[in-house]
Amino acid sequence: GTELVAAGVPLTPAAIGLLAEHGYDPVPAVPRVRVAFLSTGDEVVPAAAKPGPGQIRDANGPLLAAALAAAGATPVPLGRVGDDRDALAAKVREGLAADVLLLSGGVSMGDYDLVPGMLADCGVAQVFHKVNVKPGKPLWFGTRRNGDGPITAVFGLPGNPVSSLTSFELFVRPALRRLGGWTDCEPAPLRATLTGALSNRGDRPLYRPVRLTPTAEGLAAEPVRWAGSGDLRGAAAANGAALIPGESHLAAGDPVEAVRWAGCG
Repeated sequence: GTELVAAGVPLTPAAIGLLAEHGYDPVPAVPRVRVAFLSTGDEVVPAAAKPGPGQIRDANGPLLAAALAAAGATPVPLGRVGDDRDALAAKVREGLAADVLLLSGGVSMGDYDLVPGMLADCGVAQVFHKVNVKPGKPLWFGTRRNGDGPITAVFGLPGNPVSSLTSFELFVRPALRRLGGWTDCEPAPLRATLTGALSNRGDRPLYRPVRLTPTAEGLAAEPVRWAGSGDLRGAAAANGAALIPGESHLAAGDPVEAVRWAGCG
């Protein structure tokens, strides 16, 4: 009657061996969540290409592939698509066969932000659009039921790469854990102490990239040089983010709430 492996925990090699040792073959388990992801925009070119005037390399595609793998999901890359309604619709319909569909870019309110309208045309029902978070305000979320089958969760992520990463950590990764059968779905709450001053002049809560390091006194949060939601160089020096309330100034030594990014030590 002793419990060997609890529900809601990953099947490690040792756990699989333990179950086999006691004759459990096969074992009911939740498969890895399949996540299709797509970069949008006429301006986006492959990472290996040399950008022309008005173009940028696709950072979000590789970023999301790595984040999905670190979160334990199965990435299903759909590549890139320009600001063309028919091409976008074809990619969206392909992605709706997965458990989750992620689209980066095209979710704001500009003339070429086609994603919300196209998702509605494809039968995806909007749940919310825009969140009170910086970076990542334009985040879009909806669902679509595939006939009598399962529901596909759809996230429209902002195009700026650090906004996309922040939205993934705060919203997508917890959803993947829930869909994957994990018991601890929300990011583990961390308390850290700032090693330098940080300000937030805006009214939205700011998730500011920091370097989280264990110390004898607890967890230290060291601010990295960061120029905003388009600055991946600054974000690459971080392994998490500190939450800075709106219209506030925090000094070195002040406590902060923090989140650690997936795949970062």
